[in-house]
Amino acid sequence: MKAATPLATLAAALMLAAPAVASAPASFTTLDACRAGPQEVILSYGFDGSACHKVGEPAVFEPKDGLVTVTMPTSETSEVCTMQIVPVEGTAVLGLDETATELEVTVLYPDGRQMVFGMTEIAGSECGLEQE
Repeated sequence: MKAATPLATLAAALMLAAPAVASAPASFTTLDACRAGPQEVILSYGFDGSACHKVGEPAVFEPKDGLVTVTMPTSETSEVCTMQIVPVEGTAVLGLDETATELEVTVLYPDGRQMVFGMTEIAGSECGLEQE
């Protein structure tokens, strides 16, 4: 039996690792949460996304030990699209009581796959968001 060359071994390892690397979601460039009142949290986010995706309304799940899962779907904005990366920024007001202390936020591709993932603690009212 012939032994594998180091180059062949490396190529095989990269082929096995490629699906895991390709499926890992990106990270947020900014992700902050601030308590705006006893029943309200303001989520502020930013990530490098596609000019072809529009972020929809967040789905908020019940807190579990203070951790709240938030998912934000995206929809296609065009049938034909370039692969241009653009900064995507936004805010969302979440109806969460004071038992919520941390958010686990996921932005989803239109087909349901994870696009962006991150976690952040919910800060008090002095979280740096500008008041108008």
